Amino acid sequence: MMGGFNLREIMDSARTFRNQRGGGGGDKNSPPPGSPPCSSSYSTSSSSSSSSSPSSSLLSASKTRMTVVQLPPEILAHVFSFLSGRDICSAALTCKLFHEMSRIDRLWQDMAFKEFGIVLFPGQIPSYMQMYAHVIYKYRHLYGLWQPDITHYGGLVQVKFEEGKIVAYEWRVPCDPNYLDPLRRKEIFSIGLSNDGQVRHLCLGGFRGPHKCQISVRSSSNFCSKCDVQESHTHPQSTDEEYREWLREETCNISRFFHPQNQSLSFFKFLLFKQYKCCYEYNRLSIPRPRPQAIIQPGIFKGTYGDHGLELVMLAYEEDGYTVKAKKITGDQNVPANKVTFRADLRYSLILNEQQQMDMDMLVAMRRSSSSVLPENLPAQPFLLPQNCMERGVYVPNQCKARQVMSLLI
Repeated sequence: MMGGFNLREIMDSARTFRNQRGGGGGDKNSPPPGSPPCSSSYSTSSSSSSSSSPSSSLLSASKTRMTVVQLPPEILAHVFSFLSGRDICSAALTCKLFHEMSRIDRLWQDMAFKEFGIVLFPGQIPSYMQMYAHVIYKYRHLYGLWQPDITHYGGLVQVKFEEGKIVAYEWRVPCDPNYLDPLRRKEIFSIGLSNDGQVRHLCLGGFRGPHKCQISVRSSSNFCSKCDVQESHTHPQSTDEEYREWLREETCNISRFFHPQNQSLSFFKFLLFKQYKCCYEYNRLSIPRPRPQAIIQPGIFKGTYGDHGLELVMLAYEEDGYTVKAKKITGDQNVPANKVTFRADLRYSLILNEQQQMDMDMLVAMRRSSSSVLPENLPAQPFLLPQNCMERGVYVPNQCKARQVMSLLI
């Protein structure tokens, strides 16, 4: 049964193990040769009666003592299946038999799912035990969402176990101005096992295919990556071609950057990224918990920021329960990453008709007459852009639940 414990397969592996040991490994009343003595033993009675009657025979039989190492391998495998990975490793240090039992590979396939929800398929990797010990468990602190520490630009990175290895993805905003499109994904690095069981750290960026890199886990909330082959990230033709290729990945649309303002912003970002030489530090990102009955749930959102393009923000509630704040995940020179871009008080909503939305000056004046009716109690109302505002070629809804009064922090 994939995705959970398959006791039948574990016990079959234990029977194979027993057959390899020659049917039990020696006399039933003695531990395997070379193993330390195990003090644990079992008996059902402490009676010392020696009568030859049937009842006395039962009492005599009950005096037989059995050590843990004399249990059938199938029973030991069943017991081991309830332990954690750390507990199995500790048990393996007690005696030779437990050490050999800990090397039943099927145990570690189930342990990966039990502790991390990771499904390991047959044929993906050379050894389940090596994969668990040297990759899945060793780099357990990497799983989750991260933000690279790149001055005011930041970013969003996800690390997960996929197709027999740990993979890090950078999640990029859609091509501007199509904010309704899904995020774009780019592989950054991977951690896996080679065919001979060696751990491999591979950088997946650049122009020359996968190459070596270093991954250093400093704590459960911080790690860093460093590429070992810098020339792999240099375009084989010229720096101009490298810049153009970077623009294609960054924006999907080179033509819009012919404007002098856009060219200046993008080229500055390109030069800054080159200075890092593919050596980045990452800090963990935590998603706020859902809030029942909230008019808008906390989480990661996409936003439009003019010439700076689309960016990612984290929406969260403050302690009062009705004020939301949006903090930049990806930033720019105007509002850097990790800075709050706006706050909104959800207790006060604007209730507007179509005429009141036609002019920006009228909207500003309406801020002073906001309603104290909670958004969840408001009916749907029309939504229009003022005549002196630009749509930027994106879809604009014609209805909304409420308009909130925000404090822009720019």
